[in-house]
Amino acid sequence: MKRIFLAFIVTCLSTSFVSAGLFDSCAPCSPCGTGCGRKSLFDSISVYGWVQGGVYANANGATIGRTDWSNHNGRTVSLLENGNGTPLGAVQNTDFQVNQVWLGVKKEMDTSRGFDWGFRTDFAFGTDIWFTQCWNDAEFDYGWQDGDYYTSIPQVFATIGYKKWSVKVGKFETPLGYEALQAPARFFYSHSLAYMMEPYSHTGAVVDYAVNDKLTLSAGYTTTSDSSFSNKYDDHGFVGGFLWQATKKFSLSYYLLYNRYGDYNYASGNPRLFGGQNMFFHTLTMNYNLTSKLDYGFAWDLGDCKDRETLEHRICYGIANYLTYRINDRWAAGLRAEWMYENGFTGMYDGDMYEITFGLDWKPVKGLSIRPEIRYDWLPSKKPANYVFDYGSKREQLSGGVCAVYAF
Repeated sequence: MKRIFLAFIVTCLSTSFVSAGLFDSCAPCSPCGTGCGRKSLFDSISVYGWVQGGVYANANGATIGRTDWSNHNGRTVSLLENGNGTPLGAVQNTDFQVNQVWLGVKKEMDTSRGFDWGFRTDFAFGTDIWFTQCWNDAEFDYGWQDGDYYTSIPQVFATIGYKKWSVKVGKFETPLGYEALQAPARFFYSHSLAYMMEPYSHTGAVVDYAVNDKLTLSAGYTTTSDSSFSNKYDDHGFVGGFLWQATKKFSLSYYLLYNRYGDYNYASGNPRLFGGQNMFFHTLTMNYNLTSKLDYGFAWDLGDCKDRETLEHRICYGIANYLTYRINDRWAAGLRAEWMYENGFTGMYDGDMYEITFGLDWKPVKGLSIRPEIRYDWLPSKKPANYVFDYGSKREQLSGGVCAVYAF
């Protein structure tokens, strides 16, 4: 926990110094004075954050459990068992919880005039934050836990760029997928089925090239997904793709990753989750403004994990559809309909699964969002071995909840 508080103090002190003008190239004590027209490189630094909390329940009456899980290097964490069913994610339980307390500081990079640089550092706490830890190699922030709550550094990276080129180095959120973990960036309280298949973060370096004001290409090297800087298992990966803002109403993106996970040896006492495997993952997303109030979103996912020793493939694929309608300045309604197939990719279930979610977003005051939702999940398979709800006893479930998000 000392490292957590140290990171928090450094962030706060840096922000205070910037606010006081100590890093301003045109501070009053500088030779150029205040009227020379020069702007500080730190002018674009900002501090941001949000808090999210809520409750989720289900018609089965299933409650919270807890399981101690020993990860790859023997470090054990206590994970919440989700009475609502694993596919919803360990973040939605039948009890009130603080999902996210998020604080960050960043400097936006602007290369429109040539060279510039930037950075971002996030500090997070809550029941959701297990997703953001470096759980793949159980290093860095992995294991920062207090009861049901986790702490992590979700992102810490620097950027440098010149005109159309930029480079990002550090730990950063994945470009893959449609939904974000960060509460202000998504409409629904619960996660999609696809979100549970996708990575959260990468550690490495990515190069972006803006072909024009509509198309940006990306490619980079990473130490696979959800891992730390140490790369203790000699993992290697690639992440790349493109973002195309075709018109003001239509955008399209495609990203893929390839991860080669290092070999492992159970006899060494250090087994790991993905050792000795090659993984491909692809995502295609699209957004279209059907009208001034109605938006449509589409996402396609495909994952394939191959064991290099047995040559066995574990796969997942599916599609998700999103409709959001802005009723007025304070109210919006949303619908998500999804199908996902998994064959051992994450081990959550085996076969086809569907879900449909209806939700509302109410903004009573600036910065505050209240989000109720109701959700129905079902598996067409009638084999009890495939059931996932009510602790593996049922193949369908009606659930719902409400959360509040306050961003500042």
